[in-house]
Amino acid sequence: MSMPRFFFYGKIYLRYFGQYFKGRLAYRADILIQMVFALSTQITSLIFILIIFNHIPDINGWRYGEILFIYGFAQTSIALFSMFFSNLIQLGRFYILDGNFDRVLLRPLPPLFQIIIERLDIGSFSTLAMGVGALLYAAAKLNMSLSVFECLIFFGLVLSATLIFTGLVLILVSLTFWIKDPTGALAWPLMTVREFAKYPITIYSPALQVFLSWILPLAFTSFYPATLFLDRQDYVLYAYLTPVIALLVSGIGTLIWNLGLRRYESSGS
Repeated sequence: MSMPRFFFYGKIYLRYFGQYFKGRLAYRADILIQMVFALSTQITSLIFILIIFNHIPDINGWRYGEILFIYGFAQTSIALFSMFFSNLIQLGRFYILDGNFDRVLLRPLPPLFQIIIERLDIGSFSTLAMGVGALLYAAAKLNMSLSVFECLIFFGLVLSATLIFTGLVLILVSLTFWIKDPTGALAWPLMTVREFAKYPITIYSPALQVFLSWILPLAFTSFYPATLFLDRQDYVLYAYLTPVIALLVSGIGTLIWNLGLRRYESSGS
């Protein structure tokens, strides 16, 4: 993509964001409730981890600070997905079955780009804050000190992790072009399984480790990239594979999306 084209799409995105934000501000109480609910859920998860480590020193060789760092990494990437890409889950019900996809196709912009930018989950800001907070606290507890270069690697891995999760969701929701899914149920199993990625995968059975690494690569959205900063040399190669997995998964998602797009038939409504 050329730079002028990049800035063009960036400008469109900012305008969409401005309009969406103005609309959400009309219901400020709703935004507050959403953020409080998300925050309370994260606090509950952190309390659960704290209770466990008050009784045992480590879990399968993983200390409290290390697990908290992996947890914070997972929460940060999930929050970024929820903020910027969660509208993909609405593809089946709102866009295809309700006929709103026809409106998208009439505009002179890529349909996938339009769907992504039509909604920003403001409530996920609290999840992002909790994830970043967990990372900072864990880093302090582990006496972690990162150079500028290491910080750039960290941000790159977080973005790669977000792209992996987005690609997985895109693969599943694109199946809606073939399988009518009014509830978004195709993507919800992924939302459930992602909870496993918040903890070291070595605490699970070998079969589940393989599943989370190579079939549904959620381990690359948290565990593997996070271990790069925990001095766990056994997983260095996997950590550096994260951007490759991100490109592969997002590429497959885009391919399935384009195939489904060709198959789409108007609802007629």
